[in-house]
Amino acid sequence: MAGISNLGDFLAGLEDEKAEIGKAYAAETKSAGKAVLETAVSITPVLTGVHRGSWVVGIGSEPGGSGNEPDPSGAQTLAQGLAVIEGAQAGQDIIILNDGPAIEELDLGRSNQAPAGISDAAIAAGERG
Repeated sequence: MAGISNLGDFLAGLEDEKAEIGKAYAAETKSAGKAVLETAVSITPVLTGVHRGSWVVGIGSEPGGSGNEPDPSGAQTLAQGLAVIEGAQAGQDIIILNDGPAIEELDLGRSNQAPAGISDAAIAAGERG
């Protein structure tokens, strides 16, 4: 009789492969999320630091609360966001947003400190991973 004589071992091997793929997918997702956040924070123009400190991260849904705390260096914002990103599991969306009072104006380039395209540059960084 032809067939798979060791079906249990075969299925266990598939489960192992599935777990490894999940780990790799989660690692790639985290890497992209980190690149997006790091780029967004670093290129957000700084006058008072409110917009740089307004980047927040959520997993699976929009983050609750609001940044809106001055963080001219971006260090605290990055530390908090990267900690959230580390908690992402395979298949979970990482949502990064800025609810600063004039972020749309800054993203459109209406600042003497930085060109337009904060969002575009951050997304491009995430695509490169």
